[in-house]
Amino acid sequence: MEPLKVEKFSTANRGNGLRALAQLRPGELLFRSDPLAYTVCKGSRGVVCDRCLLGYVWSAVAYPSLGPRGVGARGTSWGRPPRDSSRP
Repeated sequence: MEPLKVEKFSTANRGNGLRALAQLRPGELLFRSDPLAYTVCKGSRGVVCDRCLLGYVWSAVAYPSLGPRGVGARGTSWGRPPRDSSRP
């Protein structure tokens, strides 16, 4: 195994980064690692996003105009027609 040519560092203002430990040539290999893979298990399909693994909020995904608890901009609930204000 070759010695590392870069080191990880952290600063308070800018966060984490990598810094060269020696002179580097253009196109030189700096780091090699085995690829990582992931899948969503059958029980979580449709519950989490296949890309980012975050949970879905279905009303916000399917109907972005709906607010919290499925209430739309005009006060209508998801899946229900608007209430007629002239009726008691």
